[in-house]
Amino acid sequence: MHGDGGFPQVDFSRNACTFCHACVDACKQPIFHHDAKPWHAVAVIDQRCLTQQQVYCQNCKDACGERAIRFQFGRNGMSHPQILLDACTGCGACVAPCPTQAIRIQTDTPGTST
Repeated sequence: MHGDGGFPQVDFSRNACTFCHACVDACKQPIFHHDAKPWHAVAVIDQRCLTQQQVYCQNCKDACGERAIRFQFGRNGMSHPQILLDACTGCGACVAPCPTQAIRIQTDTPGTST
């Protein structure tokens, strides 16, 4: 997918990044490095999350191969997602399965989202 200025852009609503380095291999410009972390990004969950409306959903947790999303019980007896920032790679696997589009990948490091 092409983003601003015609540059490639990851579209997490379509699929996650597997960090396979295919983009690194395909790009003729010396902007990527095989040994570097691709980006400093993490998942962020906003108020559109179904758990905020007392609806059970753990699609994001089920999609997270890194196990960076856990659910903790709240005062109302409903469990709410929490991003484990140290474990989150920003791969975006949790974005597409979210039925309310409450998850985005953010490049700066936010506080823990619920």
